[in-house]
Amino acid sequence: MEGRQDMKTNVFIKTLIITTIVFIIGVSFGIFMSSEKISELEQSVYDLKGNIDSIELHFLFMDIMEKDVACPVLIDEARILGKGTAELAKEVERFESMQKIRDSGFYELKSQYTLTLIRDWLMVEKIKNSCEGDYVTVVYFYSNEDCDLCENQGIILSYFKREIGRDLQVFSIDTDLRLSIVETLEHSYNVTEYPFLIVNGEKYPGLQTKEKLSEIFCGFSPDLSIC
Repeated sequence: MEGRQDMKTNVFIKTLIITTIVFIIGVSFGIFMSSEKISELEQSVYDLKGNIDSIELHFLFMDIMEKDVACPVLIDEARILGKGTAELAKEVERFESMQKIRDSGFYELKSQYTLTLIRDWLMVEKIKNSCEGDYVTVVYFYSNEDCDLCENQGIILSYFKREIGRDLQVFSIDTDLRLSIVETLEHSYNVTEYPFLIVNGEKYPGLQTKEKLSEIFCGFSPDLSIC
């Protein structure tokens, strides 16, 4: 009887040890994969910064080149940059949704990504204003903590991005990061609720439906594919 009890105890201990080892391996692998993905995203953010630097150099050419020569190049570069930004945004959002634990590495990545995104938006707006670009820009302030409607707004914006393509540039700003530049933008545009959109410089607080956004976008650019 005691022999059987000892055997059961040994089996239980062995099972517990194996389960613990498997768990530790799984956690370690998850951490490794998370670190690998963060490294990939960091490289993508670095590449985006390089693309913005390139456009800034193109912009300086306007001082020595005719505007009608420089502007078509700049507008095309801005659209290409917007496509790259949209692809990176999808990767960041996908990785963030899969993460169970928000580590410091991801926080730093998201902060650098957001700062680069704001720099991207400012450059695209500068080109738009200087060269009379006909694309539409949207700055989308959202919160994962204090906004029940933000997920719906994100889905609606993603729909329009698919439909319109590179003539719509969306810059999604995570206000939960509490970055000083984001707080400055919120103060400048009097952001008092989420979601909050800035479309071609105009403010639109609260959830904007498909119908409303379609009207807004077409009002700014009647030649869009959805109009």
